[in-house]
Amino acid sequence: DFYKQMLERKWLGDKTGSGFYKKIKGGEAKEDERLALDWKTLEYHPRRKPKFPALDMAKNVEDTGARIRMLLGLGGSAPQKGDKAGQFLWSVLSDLWNYSTNRIPEISDSIVEIDRAMRLGFNWELGPFELWDAASVEATVARMKKENRAVAVNVEKLIASG
Repeated sequence: DFYKQMLERKWLGDKTGSGFYKKIKGGEAKEDERLALDWKTLEYHPRRKPKFPALDMAKNVEDTGARIRMLLGLGGSAPQKGDKAGQFLWSVLSDLWNYSTNRIPEISDSIVEIDRAMRLGFNWELGPFELWDAASVEATVARMKKENRAVAVNVEKLIASG
């Protein structure tokens, strides 16, 4: 197990000089270099920045709702095949929406208050319910059902009521 080997080698992070990343101090004229640990070989290599074409395209979309719909492949815009950024975003947001819905009335009686708390407390541009509305509640719930994901009962009732 690579974690045990890291512990044995005392690769515990920045304070020990090594961990999942290792910083090589540059000289006066050089920048510090950061290396990433290959967990299979336990060797350090120069970091490679991942390429996410969908995120590059999304940077040019001004409207947050349109950007989210594009990344999720909703509203007529198909996600790029195998796009890991869109898959990750969908996984996180669909769980966030269900979690937030299931916390009513536990943390707040109002979705407006939850949105406000996330915007003001965490500097989000939109709260979870505003994000959901921007992405299209109907379209996202349809996708959740298609993928056999849980959909909060309150949301089912809301959609059924029109």
